[in-house]
Amino acid sequence: AFLNWAHSALARRIAPYGESVSLLPIAGTLVIEIDAERSSLATQIQKEVEAPFDSLSFALVDEGSDLMKRLHAHVSEDAEAKGLGIEARVDAWRHDGTGRSYLDYYLSAEDSDRSGRARLLQYIDSLAEHGFKAAADRVFGFESWQPSTGASWRSYYLSRHSSLQTSFVASASVVWNPQSNRPEVLVEFSDEGKAAFAELTAQNIGKKVAILAGDRVVSAATVQEAITGGRTSISMGGHDPQAMQDRAQDLVADIRLGIQSVSLRLKSKSLLEPNPGSR
Repeated sequence: AFLNWAHSALARRIAPYGESVSLLPIAGTLVIEIDAERSSLATQIQKEVEAPFDSLSFALVDEGSDLMKRLHAHVSEDAEAKGLGIEARVDAWRHDGTGRSYLDYYLSAEDSDRSGRARLLQYIDSLAEHGFKAAADRVFGFESWQPSTGASWRSYYLSRHSSLQTSFVASASVVWNPQSNRPEVLVEFSDEGKAAFAELTAQNIGKKVAILAGDRVVSAATVQEAITGGRTSISMGGHDPQAMQDRAQDLVADIRLGIQSVSLRLKSKSLLEPNPGSR
């Protein structure tokens, strides 16, 4: 099982290099082959291989914050934001049980050229010197999502502190939700994590709790009631069933490897002579 998880995680990391890089399971090991003409990539690929796996963490969405209200007003009139394709938006919801309404101000950037997240980061970093700097106990998170207008990235303003730690996650698996007809990642907590998650949700009914893999928001759901069963589900956004299934499996692989504090190291390097007739 471990080799399968590692294979899934590494395959995703080297995918951007295309057919010039191959991942082969051979006799209980994983072998990465690089075409001779792309040998200069070896050092960069080693860094990709040895990068830490994403750990799962939880953070409260700081909806209605003064910083995001001011930033929302600023972006609407800012030429730099317009040039970068950054828009200010508002997410509104109402909790049926309490009747309370919530507003979450956020920034969005379309991602047709795969640069949406980078442009959001660039823009937010540039605003720090103008008084739009996150508080010491807050941090920006970013989520890839699929609104009706197409692939985009959006921001979240999050609390840095949570009573939940990665070590509180006991397992993760891909399940199918027959109601939404979508794959989900089912996360189950240890006994300690079960108590911490129940407390976190009980104290924040009506608010949103973001689930992050590394620094990427993978879900931000409204807490409808205290969750005491020791498990939660992460829904996969998008419209492509196979892509959603792949993302769910990739997330599970990272979570399982992260739970075990696994790190991968390159064991050896060797130069293979090209085989006549091969690609």
